[in-house]
Amino acid sequence: METQNIKFIDLGIIREEILNSLPNKTDRYWLDQVDFKVSENCDLNIIVGSEFVKNSIEKKVYNIIKNVFQKYSPGDCVFILDKNLCLAHI
Repeated sequence: METQNIKFIDLGIIREEILNSLPNKTDRYWLDQVDFKVSENCDLNIIVGSEFVKNSIEKKVYNIIKNVFQKYSPGDCVFILDKNLCLAHI
């Protein structure tokens, strides 16, 4: 079995850079509605809790997310719908 050398991708740095790139509070709100995970293929999984959130992210901030992520990885950005997603912001 061949092993892959997967580069560590710091999602905290990526999220912070995305936040700093967003022009307004509403766009920051949409970012708070998602979770990020990096797949084995080095794609960014954008995990959302509903189609409504997915559609809003696509319209409002997807290009910023993709542009920032691709500075760190050649991977793509993929939406994953998880209706059990519960994000607690403390």
